[in-house]
Amino acid sequence: MFLDDRSVCLLKELIGNPQLKNKELEEKFHLSRRQVTYSVEKINQWLLSKSLNPITKSQNGKFLIDKKVFDHFMEWKTNTDSKGAEEYIPTEKERATLIILYLLGKKEAISLFHIITLLNVSKNTGISDIKLAEEIIKKYSLSIIYSRTNGYEIIGDELQIRRLLIEVVNSVLTFYKGYKYFKKILQLDVNAMAEKIKSVENLLNIHLTDESYQSLPYIMELIFLRIEQGHLLNADYHIYLNELADTQEYIASKNLIKEKTELPITERIWITLQLLTSNIRSGGILTNELVEDLKKAIRQMLHLFEKKSCIFILDKEEILEKLLLHMRPAYYRIKYHLTLKDYYSEKMIAEYEELNDIVAHAIGPLENLIGEAFPPSEIAFITMFIAGQLIKQGEELNKKKKALVVCTNGLTISKIMQYSLSEIFPEFYFGESLSLRQFQNYSYDFDIVFSTIPIQSEKPVYMVSPLMTLSEREGLRRQVINHVDKQSYTNITMKN
Repeated sequence: MFLDDRSVCLLKELIGNPQLKNKELEEKFHLSRRQVTYSVEKINQWLLSKSLNPITKSQNGKFLIDKKVFDHFMEWKTNTDSKGAEEYIPTEKERATLIILYLLGKKEAISLFHIITLLNVSKNTGISDIKLAEEIIKKYSLSIIYSRTNGYEIIGDELQIRRLLIEVVNSVLTFYKGYKYFKKILQLDVNAMAEKIKSVENLLNIHLTDESYQSLPYIMELIFLRIEQGHLLNADYHIYLNELADTQEYIASKNLIKEKTELPITERIWITLQLLTSNIRSGGILTNELVEDLKKAIRQMLHLFEKKSCIFILDKEEILEKLLLHMRPAYYRIKYHLTLKDYYSEKMIAEYEELNDIVAHAIGPLENLIGEAFPPSEIAFITMFIAGQLIKQGEELNKKKKALVVCTNGLTISKIMQYSLSEIFPEFYFGESLSLRQFQNYSYDFDIVFSTIPIQSEKPVYMVSPLMTLSEREGLRRQVINHVDKQSYTNITMKN
């Protein structure tokens, strides 16, 4: 039998922390008592199917887990052979991802029997997992079809399939001992390709991040597998030729091509792009026009950040070099839509939400250079870079108060009002001005509201005129500072 996602999560939690009580599980996973009880019953059925003793409870409500259950899990956690991947309990989404991997690297017709045998699930579960796989690939405008001749296969634009391939490889590698699935499902041996990646590092004088170093061999092997099977990129892909062929990575990509393999130029460019988008931990970046443009845009972005946050960044050149190392691959990821959406996690920037908001409003120079909007994941990475620098220089990142501006007038008046208030209160952070309807649906934290109309809020609200005289500006500052935080009051010369 197979466990559902909820039961898998609860079992893993109990194995890691058996002292938990029912109530604690309910709160952590936002479940009812009945839901926890039902999942524990399913877990016990699964344990019995493995000839293991079920989970029981002590008189004080703590879960009791037999030592053999712990031994069973410790055995496959430390096992170095293929058993580890077989014993791991994939969630429903993980099984769907493995089906997509299976189809991306298929070497023969794949039937439902192949899939349920591979995943060790029932026929109904297999069908359900295939449907979920179909839902996952819809965002790439792809679909899964079945025919008696070819079995299940993914169809659609090859460029979109390649983008999906990159996401799936990185996703599977996050599974417990995920690398084993590539051998188990596709019989993929990447040792030779890993050596080639190492030679490219030496040639380019760079050191890839562990994540990129681990994923690139699998990505490259699957790309070559698809090429060998005749799944080639459309000739329109030549649009990228001029920019990408004029890079050191294009020259280095020759080292990855298998002997006696003739590649269309579009495929050589695609392989180059995989190198260009891989994150680098350290190494030199050859100065060229793009690098100089990136430096200029990063400087402008940091200047805007300082202006919007009222925080001065020390050692600006140091953080510029770090951001440059990150932004060169990010430039190609964003420009060619290869940013991995799943990599973004709100948990990454949960305690830096305000900082992330400021970065998002300062990112304009980089967006103008690339010609594309920054995805949330890329903004989050830059936020973490800047947060690290500010913590290093001793800034209290959560000290600034966040103020909202509610204005029912047009955009021009709203901007003037927002600018005036940011001059009056440099110690506050002002986000974008909001309409009344936007404010009523606003779900983020804030500390204070300035509004042109009466509004209801649990936080302090101050009525202001869109265009204030000098005396009105001074009076507003005294009123707000004396009420909100007397200690932060400083004498500021007002400009009319």
